[in-house]
Amino acid sequence: MYLALLDVCRLSIHTWVIIKCGLRDGQGVKTPRGGETIDNRRSKLEIYLEVLQIIKDGTSKPTRIMYNANISWQPLMRVLKSMISQGLIREIDVSSGGRKRDKRTSRLYEITMKGEQVIRYFKEAKDLGLDEAIIPL
Repeated sequence: MYLALLDVCRLSIHTWVIIKCGLRDGQGVKTPRGGETIDNRRSKLEIYLEVLQIIKDGTSKPTRIMYNANISWQPLMRVLKSMISQGLIREIDVSSGGRKRDKRTSRLYEITMKGEQVIRYFKEAKDLGLDEAIIPL
């Protein structure tokens, strides 16, 4: 019974959004976050650039990066590992040596010069008027 009720609620909310926004079937529903649509998924490039920008803006703890990038923990760990191997970010181990700022966090991340160059490159490409759907910055 509960499953049927959930399906009805989901259908009702979806129908309400379509009616309220004046959309037909097959069209995406606009969201407040950057004009993305519910039907569209971010590409790997968009996720990588967003994570890079978040780290550049000063967020260094992995949980805060996860929340700001709106990504789950395991995919975030894969992205961070890939970025470290490419030299875009640096992992700092704060568990060894000295007094820790936060006992729960043992790893912090900071952007490297190469990572800043990647962000700058894609911002310049966006400024040239290339397709904005591809370049999220």
